[in-house]
Amino acid sequence: MIFDGLERFADRIAIITATKQYSYRELLLWADDIVSCIQTGDVVLLLSDNTVETVVAYIGAMRKKIPTIILNAHTPLDNIIDIVRRFLPTHIVGVNDKLEIEGYRKSLKKDRTTIWSTVSSLSTCVNEELAILLTTSGSTGSPKLVRLSHLNLLANTTSICQYLNIKSDDIGITCLPLYYSFGLSLLNTHLYQGASVIVTDESFLNPLFWKMIQEYHVTTFSGVPYSFSILKRIGLDRFDLSSVRYVTQAGGKLPKEDVEYWDNYFKKRGIDLIVMYGQTEATARMSYLPSAFLKNHSGSIGIAIPGGRFSIIKDGKIVTTSESEGELIYQGDNVSMGYAENKDDLTLGDCNQGTLHTGDLAYRDKDGFYYITGRMKRFVKLFGNRTNLDELEGILKQNGIEALCAGTDDNLRIYIKDLSLRDKTEEIIRKNTLISTLAYKIIVIDHFPISESGKIMYAKLLE
Repeated sequence: MIFDGLERFADRIAIITATKQYSYRELLLWADDIVSCIQTGDVVLLLSDNTVETVVAYIGAMRKKIPTIILNAHTPLDNIIDIVRRFLPTHIVGVNDKLEIEGYRKSLKKDRTTIWSTVSSLSTCVNEELAILLTTSGSTGSPKLVRLSHLNLLANTTSICQYLNIKSDDIGITCLPLYYSFGLSLLNTHLYQGASVIVTDESFLNPLFWKMIQEYHVTTFSGVPYSFSILKRIGLDRFDLSSVRYVTQAGGKLPKEDVEYWDNYFKKRGIDLIVMYGQTEATARMSYLPSAFLKNHSGSIGIAIPGGRFSIIKDGKIVTTSESEGELIYQGDNVSMGYAENKDDLTLGDCNQGTLHTGDLAYRDKDGFYYITGRMKRFVKLFGNRTNLDELEGILKQNGIEALCAGTDDNLRIYIKDLSLRDKTEEIIRKNTLISTLAYKIIVIDHFPISESGKIMYAKLLE
């Protein structure tokens, strides 16, 4: 299992917070103690935030092989209750001691951690390989959870450690939520190697975040596309990044011009930018683009991670020629076991058998690098013509318009935030596409809906 053998790191610093540092010895004693009242075979709902208490509960559950649903602690109560009703966890763990859910009572209050236990004698059968369950893409109201096994976690962790060359003297920082697969992978990889992690919920916008990077000599930080738009807005020149050796980006496609901008910016400072691609259904990561190849392959998701393999399928057949578009298929030990919609699904075995249909359209260039062109479901038909919504957003962006595109067949909606750009938007569409003015409507909104993990929530636009 992923956290077996952490005892060998003993007095090395594992976790750093704003007020205290914890050695591996202290962390493991705390973790094993906090889950001592929970039995192997029980199911835990962990209400997660970026605190040492969440880290401790997670590590304790993994070491004791307790299947754990990891959910944003700030999820609306109705959604938490929905998860509880469908999955019937035997215990709920969190730092909000004011939580009240029918059928559960407080069974332990230790420091800031509270454990609620069911008042009934629930008996939940679970697959012994099941480790954690995560919502897809960091969403909070997802009707289904991704089932990840101990093998999935271990395979992805060892692969990431290999291609990022994570070492015991590295120091990471939690710039992403721990209930999000990308954020959780940073914790997993650093602890697996005996490195240190600063656990904080401070964002890029808070000067304290950058002060911690300087004070503790942080060697790496991560971001999603939205994070990098924040970095460009606040400007990094006023911060000391001399200890940082690499920056990673995943969680969605960073526009080609932004990749080139940040690659140039970081290279001048001796920092590697590593662009990656992944999905929760593959534990976290499926590909990476080594920094050395960014200049000639910006816009690419790179190559499959160690232990993984890509292929492209079109019309049911594997595409063998380069530059041919089709669905991107990934194979590897990090591919999840499948989904779960209720407690009965917790008994299921490995439904995916190591193969993931990503739902992304992609092609491979002559050098073996892969490029995402859009989502298979991000298409609409407008008067019989198939339109790629991602491509349309890209055309608008290249012409200076920040927009989101959503909708259904013959009902395209283009969302912008500035009313004065309506006419320019129409002009760009007229000059660069064959889309009829009768097929779309331009809607002005105050802000784009962004999830906690920095992804666009397109479904919110259509509500």
